[in-house]
Amino acid sequence: MSTSDDLHTISVTSLSHRGEGVGKDEEGRAVFIPYAAPGDRLRVRDVEQQKTFWRGEIEDILEASAFRVEPKCSFFGRCGGCAWQHVAFSQQLASKREHLREALRKVGQITYEDEIELFSAQTPWQTRTRTRLQVDRAGRPAFFARGSNERLTISSCPVLVPVLDAFVTALHEHPLSQIEDLQEISLLASSEGELAVALHLKEGKYASSFGWRRGVTDLLKLWRERGHQVAGVSIVSGLKRLGSLGSPWFDEGDPAVRIRPEGFSQASHTLNRVLVEQALGLVDDWRGRQVLEIYAGSGNFSLSMAAAGAHVLALESHPLAVEDAQEKAEAFPKNVRPTFRVFRDDKFDLKACWPSFRTPPEVLFVDPPRRGIHQRLRKSLKKLQPPVVCMVSCVPATFARDLRFFVELGYEIETIKAVDLMPHTTHLESMALLRKKPAS
Repeated sequence: MSTSDDLHTISVTSLSHRGEGVGKDEEGRAVFIPYAAPGDRLRVRDVEQQKTFWRGEIEDILEASAFRVEPKCSFFGRCGGCAWQHVAFSQQLASKREHLREALRKVGQITYEDEIELFSAQTPWQTRTRTRLQVDRAGRPAFFARGSNERLTISSCPVLVPVLDAFVTALHEHPLSQIEDLQEISLLASSEGELAVALHLKEGKYASSFGWRRGVTDLLKLWRERGHQVAGVSIVSGLKRLGSLGSPWFDEGDPAVRIRPEGFSQASHTLNRVLVEQALGLVDDWRGRQVLEIYAGSGNFSLSMAAAGAHVLALESHPLAVEDAQEKAEAFPKNVRPTFRVFRDDKFDLKACWPSFRTPPEVLFVDPPRRGIHQRLRKSLKKLQPPVVCMVSCVPATFARDLRFFVELGYEIETIKAVDLMPHTTHLESMALLRKKPAS
């Protein structure tokens, strides 16, 4: 039971990069409050004290913000997936743009005065074409509960495209209890409404013995009999692909990129096309350009650059992604066929990758993981210093830090843009074009 000493009246002024509402208490200390909206006036219960701030939980909404809306999901507030279903979409976008500017200013020490163009879906619902589910003890689909490793069993998810949402409901009604050692389920929908499924098994006897094959064969047959257009099922254990039934992949986009439920691809086909279009639009003309792409994945950007006439050498750490990318590259004419190679950024040797190391590529295209550009790779890039850099990043803070690295090498930022691929979350894809300053 809360006492009067635990309760505070807080006016919320903004949203944090972690998704919480932010306000100040009577002493001027910052307060972070989950599920608050900018403009809310709240009675807040103190739940965690820190030296310069504290965290609270909403006890009562004294005055609701004009930006507060009704969440669509019955699991919102318990599920760890969405942070902002209670916030109007326009305010979500405004907050993401401000978070990016704040990261540039505080992390990158970069003042960028121009407008940051932010592209988004028209609606924040039914946009996601992929998801990764946990499994509860009964074999039903689940997400992690908010702030916990506990599994929250779900029966639907309104941010998924309808064909995925319907399949989640079917998995809830008909649990996968017959698949031993099942740990996670990855689902992928195609633009045509087909499904691909990856079953992630714990490493152990069942996975190594191929004992899953009969159970999965029966399961695939059952799903199809119930009207689900499941193209195929992939069986995965750790980083190993144990086998597959049917064709558990799709070729999406133009040029086509092969994507799999167990591999990495963006959360929305439609918004990924926007991302690729805007990233390639950073450079006026790709024809004949010598391009080095690092962290290429399965060719999401590489194949489009090659289709635009660039000569691309693409480096990626995951061998299976390289295999898929190289297969799709075979469809290109030899004079613009991109080359994909496996590399490790923690053991990176640019001399071994770029054939004429002393002559830098005309364009460096880099799309690093969440942690940003590896220190080992930075050392090579200091020596290379191509005239143009295109960078895409999924975390504003590491985006700002990596931009700072290039600025200190003598690059100027020409353009910064962003794409919101995951409404109701704090996730934001950012991109920038940088040019090397002429030697004085």
